[in-house]
Amino acid sequence: MSVIIISNASGGGSGMVDSVTAGDLSIVVGGTASNPTIETGTLDEIATLHPPAGPVAMNSKKITALANGSASTDAAAFGQLPVLAAADTSIVVAGTATAPTVATGTLDVITAQHPPAANWSNNGYAITGVSDLAVSGLTGATSASRYVGATTSGAPASGTFAVGDFVIDQSGLMWVCTIAGTPGTWATPGAGTFLCAPVVYAPSSQTVLSTTSSTLSAVSSTHVNTGSFTAPSSGSVIVTASMVCDNTSGVASSYALAAHGTVTPVVGNTITWMDAGSYRPRTVHFLVSGLTAGTSYNFDLLFAAASGTTQVVALGASSTTPTGTTGAPVLVTVQAVTYGAAMTLGALPLSGGTMSGAIAMGSNKITGLANGSGAQDAAAFGQIPTSVSSIGGIPQSVSVQTLASAAASITFSSIPGTYNMLRLVVIGASAAAAQSDQWTVQLNGDTGNHYDLETFYAAGTGTGASDGSNAQAVWISAESDMPGANATAGIAGILDLTIPAYAGTTFQKVGIWRSGYYDAVTAITDGFVVVATESWRSMAAITSIVIATHSGSNLAAGTTAILYLS
Repeated sequence: MSVIIISNASGGGSGMVDSVTAGDLSIVVGGTASNPTIETGTLDEIATLHPPAGPVAMNSKKITALANGSASTDAAAFGQLPVLAAADTSIVVAGTATAPTVATGTLDVITAQHPPAANWSNNGYAITGVSDLAVSGLTGATSASRYVGATTSGAPASGTFAVGDFVIDQSGLMWVCTIAGTPGTWATPGAGTFLCAPVVYAPSSQTVLSTTSSTLSAVSSTHVNTGSFTAPSSGSVIVTASMVCDNTSGVASSYALAAHGTVTPVVGNTITWMDAGSYRPRTVHFLVSGLTAGTSYNFDLLFAAASGTTQVVALGASSTTPTGTTGAPVLVTVQAVTYGAAMTLGALPLSGGTMSGAIAMGSNKITGLANGSGAQDAAAFGQIPTSVSSIGGIPQSVSVQTLASAAASITFSSIPGTYNMLRLVVIGASAAAAQSDQWTVQLNGDTGNHYDLETFYAAGTGTGASDGSNAQAVWISAESDMPGANATAGIAGILDLTIPAYAGTTFQKVGIWRSGYYDAVTAITDGFVVVATESWRSMAAITSIVIATHSGSNLAAGTTAILYLS
């Protein structure tokens, strides 16, 4: 903006303008008449007198020293902006720049990032919509557990559950998941749990329920039964019936259980006794096993008389002045036979526990056994070595074969060449229909006449020697050294063959052969001892051995061969 100073040179006036006054406070005039200044007013005055007609561009410059805004349309100082940790998602900022929203995150996010520092009160209101309720537990009880809902009856039949989950069914039983799965394995904790409300038949006047039949029939299917109950995970229950009974003097009475509305088959056990004939209170117990866990059952009480009459006398008197009428309520209860983790009556617990004595297996197996690791753990059969790595510090390999039934031969193949000494020990007999037979040994499948021997033997009280250098097709003794099928039953022969440097390739193979048997029941000549030096005309390492009989008959069942390598 410029200011014009007018000079009056032609006369008629004062000759010069010596002052200027601005009518707009957004303009400030200063200085002197000869040296005037003009400036804009302060920004607040300009904005008040001339409000912006559009946005004010800051050209990427800051506004500094800004006072904190207070009105909703004030500019906010940077220090007034809320600080929100980037990792904290318990506060959710949304909306737009002109309409922002701030809300808390979900409760699980809040409690995960900001755990409560003290107990909280729900102010008397219910917590709804919860699928399960888990607690960390107090000291000594911190194993996982969740309340996961309820069933109409019995354990859940579907869904996936974890160990420690529990439900309460609408009959009043609690079920605990002991093995995770779909739906898992469930148990009703505690022995003796009543599985349903007791059934009581207590008529106001004496009611005699009687039978003269020797065949079991229902005492009263309508009134004397267990009521409907759900079998526990053990599959076993104890049914108890209490009543007043009467029967013909000296006559046996029998009681039993059967499915409601039927008389066969009898479940559990039948109880029989003989009375003198007078009215007597009786309590009978029935153990019922083999029930399907989670299945509903109802049993009737049955009775029978061997002869004469058997009676159950029902009466529900409650007067303070008894009338002298004989009778009592008939009471039937059902209790679960469980202990801890679904322990069946008389059985071992499925987990935990310490034995107080030896366990007799009654010639039964233990199956599904985990491999033992501790010195006192039971060893699984698969952990029994088929070879021994060291005996007395000397490396060893032991292989054993026993014939389950008679067979032509026993073969050891793929014999490793990593040892120095081979020893073969065989005990058994021949299945030949003869008094005796002879052991034979073949090496590496060689069927040629490459086997020689020099034998010393004893038979009965005599001795002898034999030269077998005529090259046999197998190693064989010169005399009968194993019993046949006609020998005394149970007599066995033995062969003990040792071959040093069996895996070497420098020398032909040579071994010491010892064999024999003795049958004391038959003639004294049925006893032989053979000691021989055997050689094989081959320098090859021995990799297989076949044991058989000279007669070609089978080796008898039970014949056992043991191969030692050291």
